[in-house]
Amino acid sequence: MEGFKKRRKYYILKNSFEPTPGKQYKEEVITTSTILQVPKGAKSMDIFCVGAGGSTSMYSYWSQSGAGGGYTKTVKNIRCSNNHNIIISIGAPVNNFNNGQSGGTTNVIYDGNVVCEALGGSNVGTNGSGYTNGGNGGSGGGGFFRTGNSLNEYHVGLNGGSDGGSGQSINNASHGGPSGWGKTSLGASGSGQGRTTRAFEETTGTLYAGGGGGGAYYGGLTSRYGAGPGYGGSGGGGKGGTKSVNVNDYRYGPKEGSNNTGGGAGGKANTEGTTQSWVAGGTGIAIIRFYKNNMR
Repeated sequence: MEGFKKRRKYYILKNSFEPTPGKQYKEEVITTSTILQVPKGAKSMDIFCVGAGGSTSMYSYWSQSGAGGGYTKTVKNIRCSNNHNIIISIGAPVNNFNNGQSGGTTNVIYDGNVVCEALGGSNVGTNGSGYTNGGNGGSGGGGFFRTGNSLNEYHVGLNGGSDGGSGQSINNASHGGPSGWGKTSLGASGSGQGRTTRAFEETTGTLYAGGGGGGAYYGGLTSRYGAGPGYGGSGGGGKGGTKSVNVNDYRYGPKEGSNNTGGGAGGKANTEGTTQSWVAGGTGIAIIRFYKNNMR
């Protein structure tokens, strides 16, 4: 694109007002920190922001819950003037070797004022039993529970939340084993923000900020049942990791949150063997719509 001018770590993008095809506004999707100029002819703008997803750690011996997706924020009908600068900072995941870390904040500054800000999703927090609960966020991270018997012990991951919801409840999860097996919670699922994480809170908007899934462990000596790691919530959440000590041993690490979705990272499996030290949440995003009128 023409009109780029480098300034510090940002780039200034000079715009003309050319509406997005089929729309009454011009839409800019910002995936990296930048400086954007209000396009000529624009008089108002709507903004949607997503913070970065929380990260998880590979340090703990035990299975871990998933991290929360980034929080979301929508603001509408902000008056703006031609060629004024808009400073956008996109939240990024943060590394913490021990327990992961909450994601970075996404914010939009216009004329020196923060007009939209979305915090990052939370990392997993150690509970009183020494395990980790799912992180809170735009959508909550999935926890995990123990099931099985003396020959077969399993950690089963819970799914990450989506669309502003909490991570999956243990009451709604199957252990995948015989009917006599029980379920003991080791890590509770995290809470979501309680409102939609769709772009601009529109019913047809793209989903963002899915929570990460909880990790799983198959300790069975005889057979491996169907229950496993939690899936990442819709909107970029990472799937939990898994490990088996069965004769047909297999394992895979947890998945990162998808970039520019604010998805939370998946939780690790019990005693997961890997050189990886942490699992990143997805980076955030900002979307701005410019309009030619200010009475909407």
